[in-house]
Order: sequence, then structure tokens, then C-alpha cells
Amino acid sequence: MLLGRITFLLVASLVLTVVPVVPGMALEPEPPEVRAADQAVPAADEVGDGVSGAEAPAPVVEAEHPFNMIGFKLPEGVEGVMVRTALAGGEWSPWSRLEVDVEGLDGPDPDSEEARQATPNVTAPLWAGEADRFQVRVDGAAPGEVTATIVDATGLSEPITKRIVRHLMPRQAPAEARVGRPDIVTREEWGANEGWVKRSPSIASKIDHVVVHHTANGNDYSREDGPALVRSIHYWHTQANGWNDIGYNMLVDRYGVVYEGRAGGLDRAVVGAHAAGFNTGSFGISVIGNFDQADIPNEAYASLVQSIGWKMRLHGMNLSPSRTFTKNGKVVNTISGHRDVGYTACPGRYLYQRLDTLRGQVATAGMPATGGTPVVGDWDGDGVDTPGIYAKGTFYLRNSNTAGYPEFVVPFGAEGDRPIVGDWNGNGVTGIGVVRGGTWMLRDTITPGPPNREFVFGRVLSGDRPIVGDWNKDGTDGIGIVRSGGEWHLRHRLTAGYADLVFVYGRVAGGDFPMTGDWSGNGRTTVGIVRGPDWMLKNGNAAGDAEQVIRFGRDGDVPIVGDWNGDGRQAIGVVRGRTWYLNDGITDGYAQTTFRF
Repeated sequence: MLLGRITFLLVASLVLTVVPVVPGMALEPEPPEVRAADQAVPAADEVGDGVSGAEAPAPVVEAEHPFNMIGFKLPEGVEGVMVRTALAGGEWSPWSRLEVDVEGLDGPDPDSEEARQATPNVTAPLWAGEADRFQVRVDGAAPGEVTATIVDATGLSEPITKRIVRHLMPRQAPAEARVGRPDIVTREEWGANEGWVKRSPSIASKIDHVVVHHTANGNDYSREDGPALVRSIHYWHTQANGWNDIGYNMLVDRYGVVYEGRAGGLDRAVVGAHAAGFNTGSFGISVIGNFDQADIPNEAYASLVQSIGWKMRLHGMNLSPSRTFTKNGKVVNTISGHRDVGYTACPGRYLYQRLDTLRGQVATAGMPATGGTPVVGDWDGDGVDTPGIYAKGTFYLRNSNTAGYPEFVVPFGAEGDRPIVGDWNGNGVTGIGVVRGGTWMLRDTITPGPPNREFVFGRVLSGDRPIVGDWNKDGTDGIGIVRSGGEWHLRHRLTAGYADLVFVYGRVAGGDFPMTGDWSGNGRTTVGIVRGPDWMLKNGNAAGDAEQVIRFGRDGDVPIVGDWNGDGRQAIGVVRGRTWYLNDGITDGYAQTTFRF
């Protein structure tokens, strides 16, 4: 009998350390099932100390089974709980204060079916690592009124036979990240129990704001604990709080690992239960930890920036760092902390104070250090043209000719499109647009959304360049194509059709850069070419010699044109790397304004 027991243990040990590998496929064991239990917390005099009242010591409560997470259900009126945990033979953890979830602040939107079925007076949970006993102090609660909920998500109490079966039948390991999105551990991969989900998720019509949270359940956990922590939070939100599913749309652990939250699809506007009154139309992302006690680790912060940026771009949101939205009478930033939309310390003082920087980094995350296409426009209608960059389907626009973050970050078009900007409706404000093949897609405002106009003009073959200008002085920009051989095809109207003007000037295939601008200040856009540092500008739209020839910039610069000082006349400039050099006039010489953008 003893020999059989030893043989069984040796086999079990080998099974737990050697996972079978199928060629070409990475395998891993299934996560353990989450085990949980509720147990009443006795008063001090119930455990034989003979002391009651304020001087009563906290009784040591032996848990029904080892656990990783603990929280409490309380009588009404109790505002906080102090708890500490230990493993037999080990030291006690420090005392931790657990906040009570506040109705109308945490969780589902008020008056929703999910809110009506939620359990009141439940604390936030604490991650205990490994523990099998606890002590709790609660003011204002009578004996027997406090119930502890313990959760084992790592298999501390799992029978050895179940552990062997899990390792004998491994599953495929998580897949590599898909292009264009962060590497996200799916619900299946972190081991979500879909049987806990009470009903199908609600889907909003759009995402218009982001709410940043922390889980507040402790910072002392290992990299391997991440999936178990998410499973524990899933249990807590569905079984203890009574919510439909995990409240957050996405979670990030302290090591930067990103986890899918509430079911329904990461690419959809799933309504969560993370900021009551602000769930519909929001994306709730929570960093696992307590950032009232410590700063967020660099790995977690980087994943937070990446994940928010990916989600906002996916839904076509304006990523401007100063962008705001209004809901329930509050005007707050598009990327807000939980405390901005409710009376709470979440996401903790250390994380909250980094949100301004985070907003700027989210906005510029897709802005390349080099490359991209410079664009120039009067984005706010004040008569002054200011800079912009188009890269990978996003416009990054600044409202002044100085260094700094873009004030407007607008997803529009797709990678590989050619950007164009112009006053499409004659209101004095520059709109955005792209050309894809021969299709022009124009939007009147610098906001995300579908094009206001879409039509076909030209073929835009390799080497051809789309151009924009007010060719007939009617106050509205028209369109054009410059062929590689130097043929200019200009059209007054923003519709499909034939060109109104066709002529030859310069030769794009020879390295000439076609430019357009109001060189004389009379309201009519005319043409020009830039050849190295030489600008050859015409006062009309016809073949012939240049009326103005000047030298500004050098070989390799990208030429630009704009009204830099609001005097009604366009001037010249160049972009070299990320540095902009602006000349207040159309003259030889040095730049009057220089900045990096």
C-alpha cells in the first residue's frame, strides 16, 4: 500500500512538471476552477476572549479553505473594514482598509436591470496571495452581521487528482498579438467562468469617453498571479456584487499584461459596470493594484497608454488631450479618472496625477518620430494657418506655430491614403480629407466621422499628386491633380467630372514638388513648383515662365505654404525632420519662426 502511494506521488510530480508538446503548437494547462466560500465572522466574545466592545481583540478566523482574495458583506451603515491575513506558520500581513462599494457610484448604471439585482453593502476585495486565516475589525456591526467571502483562484485547495487531469489535458497557449492592437489575454485564456454571466451584454451606439480605474486590491502579487487575480475579480463582481459580468471592459496588471474584461467583444461599445451613470458610451479600463499607496509601474503605465489609444482609434474618437464631453451635468476630459465622474479616490492619487501626461501620450502614440506628411490649415477659423501631420490614418493638428502637443488628433482615412486639407464649404475653416486611388473623401470639420463628400476625380497614379486651391476666387477650395509629366488638371467644384483647367508647368517626374498658394494676396490660388531650394511661382494658372523665383530651404526639405501671421497673404516654409521653418513672406532669407512639431 505504501509503495502504491509513493508511485502515485512520483507520477503526479512528473505530470505537474512535464507538459506534453505537440509539434508547432505551444500548450499550457487549463486554469484551476475558482473555489469560494461564505462564512460568518464571529465577535470577539464568541471565541472565548471574554472581552467585548471597543476593546475587543479581532478574533483569528480559520478559513474554510486556503484563499487568495477576501472581502465582506456588511450591514447597512458600515463605511469601512480593516482586515489582515496569514498562512499557517507565517507572519500576518499589514492591516488593510477595504472601502464599501457605494450605490450610484460603483457598478451598473442606476435604474438598469443590472443595478436592481446588485447586492448592496459589499466591500472591495483584497488580494491576499496565499492565506488560510484572517482577522477583521468592523465598527458599527453586531455579531453575526458580517460575512466574509474567500476566493481561491490559483488552486491552493484543489485536489491533486484534478490538478493532474488539468496538466494531462493541456490547451493551446494564448496566441500572439494581432496587428494594430495590444496583446490582450482573452477571457478564454485567463479562464473566465461563462456560467457566472447572467445575461447578454448591452451594446451602446458609440464610445465617447474613457474612465480609468484601479482595482484597489493590493500591489503585492507576482506575474503568475495575474490571470488568477482577474478570475477572482470576475467572481467578486458576479457572485458577491451580483453584477451581470466583470465590471471593467479591460484590465492591466502591474507587469503590463492586458486582459479582456466584460464579454461582448473588444471591438464593440460594450456597456460595463465600473462608473455608475457613466457606463453607457464609456470604456472602463482598470489597473490591478492600489495606486493611492504606490505609483503605477512603468510596464503597466505603458500598456495603459497603448490600450486606451488603440480603443479610441478603433472607435474613431478624437484623441485631443484637451477634448471634453458632457454627461449628467458634468464636463470632464474624454479620458477621465473615476473620481472625475464620481465621489471616490479611484484611480488613486499617484495614477490620477499622471492622467494629463497620459492624455498627451495617447494622442501622439501613433505620431511617428520621423515621417508622416505635413499639412497646413486654419483649423479654428482665426485667419492664421498652423501645422499638422498626417500619419497612418490620423491627423495630428496644432493650433499655434509653436512646439507642443497637438490640440486635435483626428482618425480619418487609412494608412496609405494621401492627405489633403482645404476650406470645402467656404466658412473660413479648414477641413480634412484623403485621396485613395481616384476617390476623394472630404470632411468639412476636423472631427472623426464619415466624409461629407465622396467622389472620383483623376486616377492618382503612382507619382501623381493631389492638390487643393481656390482656382476661381469664389471662397471655396477646389481640387486638382498634377501628373508626373507636369500636367496640371484643376477643377472648381468638389464633384466628379472633367477638369476646368489643364496646362503644363514643371515636371514632377524630374523631382519638382508642385505647390499652390495665394502668392499675391488677391484671394485666388495659383501654382508653383519647388526644385531643391528654388521656388518658382506663377501668378496665374497657365503654362509659361514663373513670375517669382526665390531661394528658401535646402535639398530634402518638404515645402509648405500658409498664412502664418493672419495678414491675408500666404507665405512659404519648409519642414526638415520634425522642425518647421516659416518665412513671413515670399522672399529669400532666413526663417522668422522655428519650432519642433
